[in-house]
Amino acid sequence: MSERSNEQNEQLIASLKAELSQIDSAFEKPAPPLDDFHKLAVHTLANQKRRWRNELFIFLLVAVFIVSAVFLAAWLQPVMLWIVHGGSMLVGAVILTLSLRSPESRDSHD
Repeated sequence: MSERSNEQNEQLIASLKAELSQIDSAFEKPAPPLDDFHKLAVHTLANQKRRWRNELFIFLLVAVFIVSAVFLAAWLQPVMLWIVHGGSMLVGAVILTLSLRSPESRDSHD
């Protein structure tokens, strides 16, 4: 019984190989060379690195501008800076308190 199934499996494998070779011969289009794909991958990675570097530079430029503006405000009007920071903390605390007291938040936090 096992010899018979082995023969059937071998015949099936042989017929599949024959059919696959027929399909390969029907589509005689050669595969593109891998060098082109490698060049495309290297080019894509270089562009991505360049874009990340540019985005990092823009981020750092904006961050330095914001920090320098805060330091300038602290230097020129320290009382006003304290008022703005204290007010923003109070507003955040009030918003958090109101959002936790609302009926919708009780449903989601239970």
